[in-house]
Amino acid sequence: MATKHQILLRRSELFFACTFQILVLSLSAQNYEHQISVKHDNDLYFLTDQYYTAGTFVRYDKQLSQTPLEHRQWHVQLSQELYTPSTKTQPDSIFFDRPFAGILRLNAGMQYVLPKKAFFLELDYAMAGPQTKADDVHQAFHKLIDEQRPVWEYQLPDRHHLNISIESWHEFNTSLPFFTKMRFENKASLGTLENFFQSGIALDLNREGLLNNALSAGILNAKNPFVLSTGVYYRYQLFDARMEGHLINSKAIFTRSTIDHVLMVKACLKYQINNIRVQFWYEQQTKKRVSVDDHRYLGIQIGVLF
Repeated sequence: MATKHQILLRRSELFFACTFQILVLSLSAQNYEHQISVKHDNDLYFLTDQYYTAGTFVRYDKQLSQTPLEHRQWHVQLSQELYTPSTKTQPDSIFFDRPFAGILRLNAGMQYVLPKKAFFLELDYAMAGPQTKADDVHQAFHKLIDEQRPVWEYQLPDRHHLNISIESWHEFNTSLPFFTKMRFENKASLGTLENFFQSGIALDLNREGLLNNALSAGILNAKNPFVLSTGVYYRYQLFDARMEGHLINSKAIFTRSTIDHVLMVKACLKYQINNIRVQFWYEQQTKKRVSVDDHRYLGIQIGVLF
């Protein structure tokens, strides 16, 4: 026969087990409406330091509404981006295959997601030039790692930019091995910072459920805690101020023209445990000028949902 002490001990164990289960269920079932995240892109992971060499992003997402048939969400994001030539330590533009450029960008956008379609609208206000302090950040980093500091000579001058981007997704089920969802993604961006049209095909690995409940679309209350997406994209680049100077009033001492046709390969892994969301991004692009190389970088993003 169990003693009184043993009975109390078993009741205590049962109490803590039930409490733990309730806590786990409440966390997993919680309806999140906000997310704050930080993302950093860098090509240093591949032992390079050129072209789009680094970017840091701080972002806030807010869910507006969610029903079984649609999801609405908006975001605001502040970022700093660094662009450098492959040769950075010679203070002579004859060695440069592109100009130094710093971008400080404020981005705001909305997304409207249906079971098999999604639509995105984004607005950008961006500053370029020394006012972004990108040169100070880049040189401070090289000083920290005890490498020769980039010269940042002939960087693009101080300018202000406005851009608008629209994007649409159309998703289908597939019978491909491992990949259960396929999307056609189309995007257009117009303004003084860059003008392009982009189309691509994306695949999701073994994903179930509808797009308006999917982590693929960045839904805050996604049904699946894990997704791996990969895609191939073609971009027709009409103009890029980060290479060619301002569209209307450049006054840049040194610029370079760009190639119109760019191919990209992208992959993204997203994983969520409770209210923590971790994402890894990989992107590789074909050359944007005849004299430059292909480029690739990796991004890491960590977000907190609440």
